[in-house]
Amino acid sequence: MITRYLLLIGETDEAIDAVAQRTTQLTGLQIGYRSARIRVLVGCEGSATALPGNRGVVIGTLFARFGPNRSIAQNDLAELERLGAADLRCLLERYWGSYIYCGSHDSTLTIMRDPGASLPCYYVSIAGGYALASDIELFVRSGLLKPAIAWDHIPRYLCAKDLPYTDTALQGVREILAGEALTYREGHLEPAKAWSPWDHIGNDIGSTAEELSERLRRTVENCVGAWASQAEASLLMLSGGLDSSVVASCLARTSTRLRCMTMISGDGYGDEREYAQTMASSIKADLAEDRYVMTDIDLSRSVAGHVPKPIGSAHERALFAAVVRQCAVTGAGAVFTGNGGDNVFYNSSSVRPFFDRARYGDGWFGAVRTARDISRVTGVRPAAAARAIVRFWPKLHRRYEWPREVDFLTRETAEIARNLPLDHPWLRSPRGSASGKQGHIALLLRMQNHIEGYLRPAGLAMINPLTSQPVLELALHIPTWRQLEGGVNRSIVRRAFAGRLPESILARRHKGSPGGFAMAILEKKASEVAERLMEGQLATRGFIDRDAVRDALAKGPGMGFGYMRLLAFLDLQAWIEQWQGVASRGYADLRDPGTLEADPKLR
Repeated sequence: MITRYLLLIGETDEAIDAVAQRTTQLTGLQIGYRSARIRVLVGCEGSATALPGNRGVVIGTLFARFGPNRSIAQNDLAELERLGAADLRCLLERYWGSYIYCGSHDSTLTIMRDPGASLPCYYVSIAGGYALASDIELFVRSGLLKPAIAWDHIPRYLCAKDLPYTDTALQGVREILAGEALTYREGHLEPAKAWSPWDHIGNDIGSTAEELSERLRRTVENCVGAWASQAEASLLMLSGGLDSSVVASCLARTSTRLRCMTMISGDGYGDEREYAQTMASSIKADLAEDRYVMTDIDLSRSVAGHVPKPIGSAHERALFAAVVRQCAVTGAGAVFTGNGGDNVFYNSSSVRPFFDRARYGDGWFGAVRTARDISRVTGVRPAAAARAIVRFWPKLHRRYEWPREVDFLTRETAEIARNLPLDHPWLRSPRGSASGKQGHIALLLRMQNHIEGYLRPAGLAMINPLTSQPVLELALHIPTWRQLEGGVNRSIVRRAFAGRLPESILARRHKGSPGGFAMAILEKKASEVAERLMEGQLATRGFIDRDAVRDALAKGPGMGFGYMRLLAFLDLQAWIEQWQGVASRGYADLRDPGTLEADPKLR
């Protein structure tokens, strides 16, 4: 079950009561919490947990870090008393989950989004206050937003769509970022310090690999167990890779009714059945096989059409359509994934760990061993790794610079993209910070726009337990070089689950890819692809270079990785059309009539 909410805050109760009344009539939401200057409307009972003494409310799912693997409910009086007395620091230290916190202290309201970023939080200004919601649909249906494209933000999504940003691509819609807090007083929202990854950075050279791996295993098991307690029946997207297999191993120890699924594309790179079946068999779980099929692809519909950020790619529709099909068959209401594992556990080919170990670890002799590990992880000769280390040396003390993609953009748009301030609070590293941790935190940022997934329109919860706050914090504490010890990526993770996973899974180093299917979209729908890219608004408004796109399409598979850029452009073009349709015809145009619509019994 997904959490749907609309949070209204204002200077006076009168200002927000009228909005609340209209919203309940237009959206079907019900009042879940009411106190001075705060109203919370929710889609189902139990989504809002009131704190004692009108001290605020928690929306979503909250777990105690030290206690049973179940969410805190309204009848947990002792826990709620502790929670109500907690400040933000105590809240973050003692609790975790998928939640929005709204606390009331004196004349100030504080709103915070959990560091795992799994529960969306968008906001718009309204007369006399602000409205915050999980879904843009709620703003539109309640008359709080008539969507319009923020064209000046499109270059940002064309060159850096994975970098989380407060302003979205819809005018007037902003997002509270992961771990960010806002304070509301005297009619204004202001940022406040809450959670930062830099507060959890460690260079723990005192702990052995065995000690770190044991802590990691317990933490992951506890988080998976807590999430599993929320779902009677679950579907796991299982590729047979390390991360999804770790989640599978932990889910097998819970009471949730588990079924696994794996995806197959038409080429060898997209067929991971051997690994998925090995893992499913080891935990005695059923494994369903589904395929990437062209009939699931509709280039006029964006996979990200329900969010205010054009962050999707056209081929992703086939994956999520298959997931919806499998949930309809099994009755699963929650979809588990291993998403984010590469980012959280620093699966990187960077040379940064060499410098981290030299400076913060056991010195240059240890760093030489890390250089050998980098060589083995990346599959290059030691001399090539050494040259890469030398090339990076002058950049060692520079601030992390987010990469910009300008391929296929017009000269004017590329120039705008190069001058955009691609910034985020987490990229502002403290003086003397470890270079590898700068890269690690950038990886965490890269996953955040995609954590909530694309299943909300189908009423399905997407759960990525490896991105849970306790796992994030422990992973940040582990030195970067420890994650590639012995020349294998995610070394601590492999060690942590060595007794739980089949040997073939632990030894696996390569990943599958739907790249063959993605490329086939451009080939089999060539005329439609060309029309949408050449005549769509990305081209007519001068964002993308028609000649460069035409040349790439003519090369077919010879275009290299450019095909992924073109698929992102296709989804962005569909995203624009969908939101323009909402503005002119109402929200019904946004509700997807295609394969991502839920089976009625899932609602």
